[in-house]
Amino acid sequence: MKIFTKAITFALIFTAISIFAGEASAQGVQNEILRRMDAHNKALTSLRADIKRVFENAQIGTTETNNGTLVYLPGKNQRNPYARLDWKSPEEIMTVGNKKYMIYRPRLKQAITGSTDKVPKGGNDVPALEFMNMSSKELRANFDVGILSENSTLSNGTNTVQIKLTPKKTSNYKHAEVWVDSDGMPIQVKIVAKNNDTTTILLTNLKRNGQINTSEFVYKLPKGTEIVKS
Repeated sequence: MKIFTKAITFALIFTAISIFAGEASAQGVQNEILRRMDAHNKALTSLRADIKRVFENAQIGTTETNNGTLVYLPGKNQRNPYARLDWKSPEEIMTVGNKKYMIYRPRLKQAITGSTDKVPKGGNDVPALEFMNMSSKELRANFDVGILSENSTLSNGTNTVQIKLTPKKTSNYKHAEVWVDSDGMPIQVKIVAKNNDTTTILLTNLKRNGQINTSEFVYKLPKGTEIVKS
């Protein structure tokens, strides 16, 4: 009986050590990936890239794919970033700057404007891009961070670590999944809405730290455009 009891005790101790080691390992990976993201964030001065967006409607089972280009500036002291998205088919132009956004839809002759703190339904491009401008301190403060995969390969062949960010405060989405490359760059972001609709954004053909003028983020709306304030 004593031998049996000791065996049980050793088994419990071994299990506890294994669980602790696993948690410590996961925490180490998490700390390392956030460190890389922090370093990349501080080093990035500008970005041009091709961008692909896939919107999946969980209610009716449809998928909408769009391609375009991205121009991005982190902003002074990593604050108030600038971004411009030019989407094709359907054509749509989106600009972000000074915590304000504009979405122009030529086919509707309409522009939606507002604060990035209040993104309209279907406007998940904004929070997706915001992850590029957050420090590790801000990520930890605003999200519960978890590791989904330490080795995830994207459709374009890029090897990444996949993390999950769950907002600690009330948000217009349930959580985000972020795929981070070896340099600490968020290459792909998936936003999961409260109704389970998803918006996935993938960046390719990255051109980092080139010269970009803030005039590129100013879009002059055609006469007759309806302005809708959100």
